[in-house]
Amino acid sequence: MPWAQSLEKQLQQIDLTLEENGGRIGVMDEHLKNVQQEITYTESRVEAEKREIETEEHLKIMADKEIARMQSDLGRLEKEKLELADRITGLQAAIFRGSEKLDQFKLLMNWNQEELDQWAVAQRQKEEDNAALDKYRLQDEGKKKELSLALEKLTQQVATQREALDSEVTDTQAAQIQLDRAAQDFRQLHAERQDLIHQWDEAREAMKHRDGAIQVMAGAFAERKVLLKQKQAELNAQARFLAGEQANNCELEAQIAYYEREMGKARELQATEAAKLDDLANQVELLQSTLSKAANDLANAGTSANAARQDLDSKRKRLEAVRKKHAALKQQLEGEFGQLDSLENKVSQLEGIRKREEANLRALQQEHEALKKEQFRAGQGLHALRLREQELVAEIAGGQSQSRNLTARLKALDEQLLRQGELMYAVDLNLQEMERRIARAGGHRSDDEARALNARIAKLTEILEGVNAEHSMLLEQVKQAELDLGEARRANAALGTEKQRVDDTIERLQLETDSTARALKAAIADKEKQLVDHDVLKLQVHRLRQLLSMHADEVYSLESRKAQLKLSLDERRHEIEVHRDGLKSDLKLVREDIHRLTLELRDRQQKVEVLATKFETLTSKNRATDPDGGEPKSQAYYIIKAAQEREELQVAGDALDARISKAEAEVAMLSNTLNQMQATNTAFSSSLRQGDTKATLQERNALREQLDASYDKLKALRQQEAALLAELQQQQAAGSSSEAELAGMQALVDDLARKKAEADRQLEEQREKEGRALRAVQRAQKLLATQASMARGSSAASGEGGSGRGSSAAGSSRASSATGHAAAGDDVGAAVNVEEVQQDVQLAEVRLVTRTMLQELGTLVQQHPALLSNLCVIGVLGGHTAGPVAARQHVQQQVAAPSRTGSVTSATTYTVKETAKDGLAYSAQLEQLPNDPLPQYGPSFQQLTWQVSPETPSRLRVQISPTGEKRWRVPHSIVPRPGAAAGLTASSLLYDVSLPEPGAPFALQVTRRATGQAIFDTTGHQFVFKDQFIQLTTNVPEDADLYGLGEATLRGGLLLPRNNSVLTMWNRDLASASVGFNLYGSHPFYLQVSADGTSHGVLLLNSNGMDVLLNQTSLTYRAIGGLVELYLFLGPTPEAVIRQYHELIGRTAMQPYWALGAHQSKWGYQNLSIAAEAVANYSAAGIPLECLFVDIEYMSDNFRTMTFSEDRYPAEQMQAFVQQLHAKGQRWVPILNPGVGTQKGFRAYEDGNRNDIWIKDFTGQKPYLGQVWPGPAYYPDYLASKNVSSWLRRHLRAFYEQAPFDGVWLDMNEASNFCSGTRCELDTGNATKLHLLKQKTPKDFELSEFFMPRVTCQLKCEQPSASDKLSNPPYKISNMGYENYKGDAPLQMKSISPTALHADGTKEYDAHNLYGTAMAMRHHEALVAITGERPFILSRSTFPGAGRYVAHWTGDNSGNWHELFHSIAGVLSANMWGIAMTGADICGFNDVAFDNVGWPPKKVLPGPEYEEMCNRWTMAGAFYPFSRNHMTIGHLSRSHEPYQWQSVTAAHRKAYGLRYQLLTYIYSSLFVAHSRGGTLARPLLFTDSSDAAARNATAQWLLGEALLVSPVITPNTTRITPHFTAGTWYPAWDFSKINVTAGKPVPLDVPVGDLAVHFRGGAVIPMQPYANVTRDVRYAPVTLIVTLPARPSSGSQAAATAHGPLPPHVLDEPCAAALARHAGQLVSCGLLYSDGDAVKVSASNSMQVWFTAATAPAGRSGSVRSVVKANAGPGSGKLRIEALVIAGVPTQLQGLKPTASLGSSGNNSSNSAARKLPAVYDAAAGTLRISGVDLDAGQALDLSWSL
Repeated sequence: MPWAQSLEKQLQQIDLTLEENGGRIGVMDEHLKNVQQEITYTESRVEAEKREIETEEHLKIMADKEIARMQSDLGRLEKEKLELADRITGLQAAIFRGSEKLDQFKLLMNWNQEELDQWAVAQRQKEEDNAALDKYRLQDEGKKKELSLALEKLTQQVATQREALDSEVTDTQAAQIQLDRAAQDFRQLHAERQDLIHQWDEAREAMKHRDGAIQVMAGAFAERKVLLKQKQAELNAQARFLAGEQANNCELEAQIAYYEREMGKARELQATEAAKLDDLANQVELLQSTLSKAANDLANAGTSANAARQDLDSKRKRLEAVRKKHAALKQQLEGEFGQLDSLENKVSQLEGIRKREEANLRALQQEHEALKKEQFRAGQGLHALRLREQELVAEIAGGQSQSRNLTARLKALDEQLLRQGELMYAVDLNLQEMERRIARAGGHRSDDEARALNARIAKLTEILEGVNAEHSMLLEQVKQAELDLGEARRANAALGTEKQRVDDTIERLQLETDSTARALKAAIADKEKQLVDHDVLKLQVHRLRQLLSMHADEVYSLESRKAQLKLSLDERRHEIEVHRDGLKSDLKLVREDIHRLTLELRDRQQKVEVLATKFETLTSKNRATDPDGGEPKSQAYYIIKAAQEREELQVAGDALDARISKAEAEVAMLSNTLNQMQATNTAFSSSLRQGDTKATLQERNALREQLDASYDKLKALRQQEAALLAELQQQQAAGSSSEAELAGMQALVDDLARKKAEADRQLEEQREKEGRALRAVQRAQKLLATQASMARGSSAASGEGGSGRGSSAAGSSRASSATGHAAAGDDVGAAVNVEEVQQDVQLAEVRLVTRTMLQELGTLVQQHPALLSNLCVIGVLGGHTAGPVAARQHVQQQVAAPSRTGSVTSATTYTVKETAKDGLAYSAQLEQLPNDPLPQYGPSFQQLTWQVSPETPSRLRVQISPTGEKRWRVPHSIVPRPGAAAGLTASSLLYDVSLPEPGAPFALQVTRRATGQAIFDTTGHQFVFKDQFIQLTTNVPEDADLYGLGEATLRGGLLLPRNNSVLTMWNRDLASASVGFNLYGSHPFYLQVSADGTSHGVLLLNSNGMDVLLNQTSLTYRAIGGLVELYLFLGPTPEAVIRQYHELIGRTAMQPYWALGAHQSKWGYQNLSIAAEAVANYSAAGIPLECLFVDIEYMSDNFRTMTFSEDRYPAEQMQAFVQQLHAKGQRWVPILNPGVGTQKGFRAYEDGNRNDIWIKDFTGQKPYLGQVWPGPAYYPDYLASKNVSSWLRRHLRAFYEQAPFDGVWLDMNEASNFCSGTRCELDTGNATKLHLLKQKTPKDFELSEFFMPRVTCQLKCEQPSASDKLSNPPYKISNMGYENYKGDAPLQMKSISPTALHADGTKEYDAHNLYGTAMAMRHHEALVAITGERPFILSRSTFPGAGRYVAHWTGDNSGNWHELFHSIAGVLSANMWGIAMTGADICGFNDVAFDNVGWPPKKVLPGPEYEEMCNRWTMAGAFYPFSRNHMTIGHLSRSHEPYQWQSVTAAHRKAYGLRYQLLTYIYSSLFVAHSRGGTLARPLLFTDSSDAAARNATAQWLLGEALLVSPVITPNTTRITPHFTAGTWYPAWDFSKINVTAGKPVPLDVPVGDLAVHFRGGAVIPMQPYANVTRDVRYAPVTLIVTLPARPSSGSQAAATAHGPLPPHVLDEPCAAALARHAGQLVSCGLLYSDGDAVKVSASNSMQVWFTAATAPAGRSGSVRSVVKANAGPGSGKLRIEALVIAGVPTQLQGLKPTASLGSSGNNSSNSAARKLPAVYDAAAGTLRISGVDLDAGQALDLSWSL
């Protein structure tokens, strides 16, 4: 039958396969034995050769050491000879210098004849000095003779010491012979150890061979098992076929004969199969015998192991004998040491030396042992790899032969399949024929034949069951064999451990022997050196004693004279200091008055000018004829007239400024004069020899009395000035009168005109009064001038009686006073008083007029609200056009605000009631006074609790909250608040807090303890605390600069404007191209940099809406909720302030390494093909691309989050595309929005409903419905929902599994909303709106018609009522910038309603600004859970603390030059806020020019200028921390990928080529910011905050500590003048040096396609070869760039202050220690950091190596060393130091042979000598390149170099 034939053929095939496998196994066994024997023989030969080589090397080392010792002895003697010669030369030089000093002294004493007559005593003293000099000269000549004799004696001593050295050499040779004998014994021990190792290796190889055979048999058995299963399946199929045939046979009677023949064939096949089954049984028995043999082999292996153990025991005994011998040798060496010690009297010194040497020896021993272990492990690894290689070769050969057999079998099976097909076809034909015959005949088959067939089937089934039983038995035997094999392997492992321990013991003994020999030699050398030093010291002591005895008398007399002079000088200095302190205090008062009056003058002048101009404009607008009845005047007439008056006032103001400047110059001149006079007096005092005479003292007292009288008169004049000023103010106040109420608008305008005339008349009267006051002051000036001339005459007389140099010094001080820098301690001239009176008079005028007009204007506005519109139009109410409500509020605020110059009492709103102290903490109860300020904003809280809590020496916390009431505050999950540091003491604080007593008015005054500088001072300002209005004001010096406070795009860049500007904190979706408005984030933190460079920071930790008002003298916080939680950071440097701030809010996140690469994005890559084409274009252009960001076009219909569009981005194709990206080392990041579409059937939506994760509307029952890209959408409650985390993980994981992404991009998470209302719903009655909301995304993503309907609100929304205080708070923050609102927009505009509720009851009114940060936190948790890797999250909305999780981009900017400039400030501000990984959209998101905000754009840059702008922006953006090219959809922007233009492609290649070479430097800088706090990108002022120009250089930035970027930000510009702070700077392209002694601009040529990038001096910068993906750069060889600084280290952390330039990494401990350790040298420092992108960074998974370079001040020699803080992670063992470049060495040196060497600590060989390295000196560039280092970065680097 066919099935029987098939079974027979299969069994035959199995037999053939088994025979073939058996033969193959035999051949492989024989081959394996041969290979093993060959390997054993080869290894024995290798070991023998190694032993010979080791013996030869040991003998060579011994000989080299002996030669080196002799050479060192000779060199030491020569060195001593040279030292003696140097000493002689030094003495001669000292004599020469002494002679020069005497000559200089003679010149100083060479006065003219008149002075010699006056100072006869001094002449006599000079003669005595000349006599003393002659005596010294004679003594020096005698000293020279003595030195000559000493030199001859030393020469004789050298000869004697050489003879002694020869005898010592003889003794050393004898000791060497003994050491050689010990070495021979050691070699014998080493040979025995090698034999033992060889025996163990043989045993191990035998066991490995047996293991391999067992594994081969197990594999063969598994294959047979698989074949049996296949056959069983085939038998089952055949049985089923047989059953069918049996049913058919019952109906087939006509074909009995045919089936009988077939059954006969089946019987024959059955016999054949039985024979084959017998053969199979034989094979099984063969396998069993093989397993038995393997078991026997294992037993034999156990026996061998036991023998090896016995052998090891014997070796241990011999080892103990060796140890005893070593102990005896050690005792003998100790005896030798004792004899050597007995030869000298300096036992204690030698003992100390021995201890130090033992410590060094132990250290070297440990290092050598570690190297030995490393070498041994490497050898073992190499041996294992070789064995593995051989096994793999054998396996490959076997696999190839097996593959050939399988191929043949497949062919045979194919042929069998064809035959079976033919047979089945024939059977089918027969069956069809039989069926036709049966239909005709109707007969059936007999039962006997059916029974016979069933019997045969049963027999075959029994045979199969027998085979299965045998198979089970074999499986049991195999399991038992595997157990035995495991036991053998464990025994083998135990033997290996014991062998390793023995080897370690032997190596330790060898190292101890070597160290003992070295210690003996070192002790002998130290003894010889001590003998020589002892003799030299004896000679020096003898010589010094003679010198001391010779000069004792002269020294005694000189000391007596010195004591007398010191007493007189101390008295004079004390008097001068007392006098100077008085002058300083007076001058300080004068300057403070001048400064205060100047500020008030400027402020009032500006307000008067604005009001006068607006008043004239308003008059001209509402009046057609002249009020006097003249001819009608046009509006232009009044505008011109107002401009003329304004110009006159401007001229008057300029004149006043000129007079003030002149007065300041005169003050500076007088200050310098006084300083010069003090210097002259000091010189005069130092020239005295016998102290002051009585006449001089009397003259000094007289001068002091005259000076005191002058000061008394000056004070009297100031009192008169104050009285005049008070009189003027009273007259001005008396002259103001109230105006009658106007009946109508025209009458109002006439009344305003009359008031203007009255104001003009008053101004004329005040000018007359000013003239009278000036004339009175001039008379006082003459009197003061007379007195001053008298005082100067007295001073001149005193100078003539003194040194005679006073007049010339005064003249020089006047000449130098033009610099304008006045020193402390001036004498105040009379001219200053005139200017003060003039300022006071004019300020009184301005103050009166301005205050009167403001009061009248406020009254008129309250009486006539219609006037508001006209005042808004002409801009009287501020710098922008405001709505009526905002205008009324502005007027009320100006009228109700307290006077800036008022007393503290007038500004007091709370008084201190009760106080308490708890350690360093202070608390008080504040009580509201009856006069409640600003009642229009609601009632104030009556009781407040004030808490002052020092937390660290540099951080202070202040909290003010209503007593007994719980207020909203920022959750700890957002800002952790670490609290007070342990062990804090009062003496450690850097600040002082002025704490008022009970009953005193509330005032918060915090000062810097070291200088008394004000940090936060509310004195003179109202503090207001209401339910929805908090106002807190601090004084800010006018000359201070402020930074921070955002997020907003400021027209001036980084520096905060202080021209009565308002910065608002309320997160919203507004394009960042909108200048001056609040944007995506809120950061109420500012950095204040004072004029002297000292810095501090302030944070008001409050998440409610807020305005911050800035003017020239103060900063005001106005919040609409929460409480006052204030943190002050003392710095004193800007970077220190930022680090302290980040310590509170959390340090920046450590981003994945790949995030530092180049990124590409576009809103509008319509489908996957276009996105893939963009990636391919980067590759074709040969420019780097690290990651592709995909915008919302990838989402499915209606922009459903976390889904793929089947039309544009099919999931299957996306998965394949992502695999391609990952294979090339590239990444992809999708965008995610917070809004979740409410379409039925959408899983994320349905699951969110079930888990109740949505933000609710004000009822707390229904989810809050908004509209974003999906249409109607709900917002997950990321802040308070308990189920939102699990919901997010589920759907984000499902999204990740479709196409694994590498990060997420969170957009519109302010959260944005296209609708505005307290509650919204579908407008079911409007079919058009419903259609627009349900409209699906166009398949081709053509959004020109889809865009506007989708961003327009299509929902029916309920608007808040006027009484809704959450939507309409009493105080409206300046939420401006919307097209539909000319004034302040409601809080709900384009956002979630402030009335919405979170799960814990929190109102969106309080938590609105936290939504983006909370969303980022939850996504961070989800990504860590899903991927287990460090996540990358890019977020648009931020708040303090967000930097712990996210990167940030500055939002929707525009493609123009202004936005390129603004992007710099956005990046630097975000770094201050703790978000290091920040960047802007390179080339602009929208293609729109600066003066246009419409969509689509109406104005764009011309093509050539657009290309130039993108070229410049690409090069600048290459050095953003986060660098991404991004743009909007096609109908709103042109494509600007860098490959669009050849010029931009070249610029991209050059700029990113440098960035990719610096990736490790940037990554290391990011690690510093992550681990220690601080910035990655920082302003230039952080290098030297005392440089005033650097504080305004906001178009530059530093990336890390040492990379300065100065981009071109204007069109058609090829030459720029960036600012450089003091120090040394090196262009990154050629390392040439730029020396800047003081901060200044430096002109640079920067053609298109180039960029000014400079390295900062004092840094060590790692660089690596360039590649197009970060994966190929990460572990590439490193070249260290060492940039030499401009000045040597000061030796301490005193440099880490705000005064002067700061060295790189001065705040980091390794570099600070290096600066202190290498005082007086040029110190450079840097970090190399590497890790594997683990979620948490630690020393156990990262490499942290700090490099420090110390260079001689001349720059011609130095060293570079490393401190390894951690050596783990993937970079350990991969990163290698390849070369070094020393930049800044002297240029144009000729005939040099530079040298460089790598010390023993950095040498991989066993030789302890330094390794010389190739060094190349570039004389033109001033660089030294050292190559061939080839050192593992994790090993300690010790490199020295010289020119």
